[in-house]
Amino acid sequence: FWVLQTTNAPASVCLNGDELILENRYIRRVIERRCGTTISLTDGDGTEILAGTIREGEISVDGTVYPIEGPCEIRIREGNLTEKKFDYTPKSYNTHPFPYPAPGKVAELIYLRGTLEIKLVYEIFDDMPAMRKSLYVRNNGDRTVTIDTAETEALSLTDAGVLRYYLESDYAGDNGTGFHNGTSL
Repeated sequence: FWVLQTTNAPASVCLNGDELILENRYIRRVIERRCGTTISLTDGDGTEILAGTIREGEISVDGTVYPIEGPCEIRIREGNLTEKKFDYTPKSYNTHPFPYPAPGKVAELIYLRGTLEIKLVYEIFDDMPAMRKSLYVRNNGDRTVTIDTAETEALSLTDAGVLRYYLESDYAGDNGTGFHNGTSL
């Protein structure tokens, strides 16, 4: 249904005390600033699918593992500034009126680990039950470092959550899906 027509489900991103809330009619994610992790993930029916908090992910740099959790800085981008990930020009036979990139809202979480600045970018889209999460790492040190591994999502889902949510990654991983141990990307 949502692919065929708009449903007036605009995305919103707001900071309510220490909670960052990203939501539209289809999905809602709450991230707590002090622990820097997702504390709630629900669908449009209000069904909680998060069994427990773990972390937002982790990276390994030069053999040292840095969990992406703990106190973080939160920035909310103003306007509909979702990221254009690739060049796209609609074809003449393409009849849909939808813009690219899809409109929505964006929030950034910044974690500092030594000389590393780890930035997670969350995008939630208008009229779609979809959210995108991207990882960026900036080295503010003087020496070159190597990122060995990157895990961009670590969720402990309920049984209902496993059935309700589809996770996809553009990173190659086990069996080409990016999944490690079920729900880790």
